[in-house]
Amino acid sequence: MKQREKALRNHTDLIPQRKLRFETLESRELFYAPPMPPINPPNPPSLLQHEATEITDKPHNDLSLLPHGSPFNSTRYTPNPIALFPDGSTQTVSPRISPRIVALMQQNKSGPITSTMHRTGVGLGAPTDTLAGMDPKIRKLTTMKENWDQAYGEITRCLQRIEIAPENLGPGVNPDTIYEWLEDFRLFSKNNIATTKVYRPGPLDLPLPRGESYAVFTVNTLDISKRHDAYWEMLNTLQLIINDSDIAVKLYASPAHHQLAAVTLENHMLVGVRVCRTYKTQEGWLRIETEAYEQRNGFINNLAAEMAASSVMEEVWRRYLANLGNAATGGTGRYAAFPAQWFNYPKGRENPWRNPRSIPAPNPTLPKFDFNYPEMTP
Repeated sequence: MKQREKALRNHTDLIPQRKLRFETLESRELFYAPPMPPINPPNPPSLLQHEATEITDKPHNDLSLLPHGSPFNSTRYTPNPIALFPDGSTQTVSPRISPRIVALMQQNKSGPITSTMHRTGVGLGAPTDTLAGMDPKIRKLTTMKENWDQAYGEITRCLQRIEIAPENLGPGVNPDTIYEWLEDFRLFSKNNIATTKVYRPGPLDLPLPRGESYAVFTVNTLDISKRHDAYWEMLNTLQLIINDSDIAVKLYASPAHHQLAAVTLENHMLVGVRVCRTYKTQEGWLRIETEAYEQRNGFINNLAAEMAASSVMEEVWRRYLANLGNAATGGTGRYAAFPAQWFNYPKGRENPWRNPRSIPAPNPTLPKFDFNYPEMTP
């Protein structure tokens, strides 16, 4: 045996093997680190004439046919965080754990050790309160941009509302209660033709700036529903020819005004802002309303809005208001529902809600229609 090993060492055609040694933690992280993204070289100077430049510099809404923007995958698997606890155990922690429970656990020194809290397979074990270790779905949503440059067609304003008399309100229901329901869309999906899910960091995750959050809406289609709403689900199914089933919005909360604004992102079929709000009228009734200033993402969506898509949107929010009205009245349904109001603004006019943080507070009085200019309201 020894003579064979000596003969192998003296053989000139064999390549000597690398001596094995223990790898340090730093070398393993360096070896298994994901590759760095390539740096794109600058584009070469254009050789086209000035006329071609004028064509490419035209606004997007003059050239868009199909909707643009990156999609969002709501079915992506996201593991729950795992952490080491003071008693030496390793347990999973729900990302929806109440902040009050977290505060009590930390006060009693029985909560998870935050530096060990991570998601398996996410960010190479980075803590959940860092950008690398945050929920991958929320991190994806933070990279999605508002789709203002995809706007096509004129601005359309839609206003829908319900009102509830004080004597018809359920016990403990007030504007604060209604706004809490609005903020997480908890009553949106029941008996509706679409569903929604709100994405916001948990109390042990990396917080987003100024209380921002996101919502992803998914339309009900014929292939996944029980066909209780065959007509509306057929329209939802047809629009999947050009649009995705999951559409994302960015939420801007204003608790002081009991108002929640949602701005469309990326490949949303619409371009604009929708506000849900609640307040008391001058007569003391509780008003819940949703109002939108929107355009369409691409020519085909603009054409579909003129045919049937606007009625689908109206139906979605009518059902949401009905869910809110039934819950606010304790299930009696004693509320007044107003018909939807639609207004078209002239082409070339900018969306007045371009800055969602500067949307005015609710107006207790009903808007008056200007008969001299039927396409506009004051």
